[in-house]
Amino acid sequence: DCRIVKSGRSCPKGFYKSDRLKVKWGRDYKVCLSSKQDSQRVKDCSANAVANIEKAIRFINDHYDEILDDYRLQPKESRNRRAHDRMERKFKVVKVYCEDHRKKCQKQKAPYGWSGGLRRVHLCYKKQSHFCDLVKTIIHEAGHNAWADMEWDQHHGDSAGDADDTVHKLGYKARDLCKQKDLNAPLK
Repeated sequence: DCRIVKSGRSCPKGFYKSDRLKVKWGRDYKVCLSSKQDSQRVKDCSANAVANIEKAIRFINDHYDEILDDYRLQPKESRNRRAHDRMERKFKVVKVYCEDHRKKCQKQKAPYGWSGGLRRVHLCYKKQSHFCDLVKTIIHEAGHNAWADMEWDQHHGDSAGDADDTVHKLGYKARDLCKQKDLNAPLK
C-alpha cells in the first residue's frame, strides 16, 4: 500500500517517505509506503534508510539486555536505576528522524546525530558508513534522552573526553556487539 504526496508535504500517519521521484513536468512527488510497524518510528528518511534504521532498532531491542547488562549510566545507585528505567521506557518508543538536509549534517564533519529530547533521535544518515555505526549512533543518542551521562562535566564531543564519556562507551559497546554478530555490512 502506498500514497503519493507533493514534495514538501508529510506522509500520512502509518506511512514513511521513500525516495523522491523527479518528474519532467510539474512538481516533484514522493511516494509514501506503508510502515512495517504499528507505530511509525522512522521519519523523513529514504526507503533504504528506513529499512536499515528499523533493522538497527530491532537489533538493539533484541540485544538490549546484553548491551545494558551491568552497564553504569549514573554514578549513584539510585540515579543509575532511574537512568536504566528511563532508557528502557524511552527506547521502546524512540522516533528517528533523518536530518541530512539540515546544515548541521551538511557542513560539519560531526555530528552523526543528536538527541532531540522527547524520545527523538535526529540522524545524519548519510554519514553512517556501516550498519554497526548506525546501531552505535542510535543507542548513543537515545542514551542522552535517558540522561545517561555519568558526570555533569563529561562533555561529549571533546576529542580528549570521548573515551570517558558514558554515552560514547554505551555506543561503542553496542557497536562491538554488532560486529561480534558479524553484522557490520556497508550501508547503501
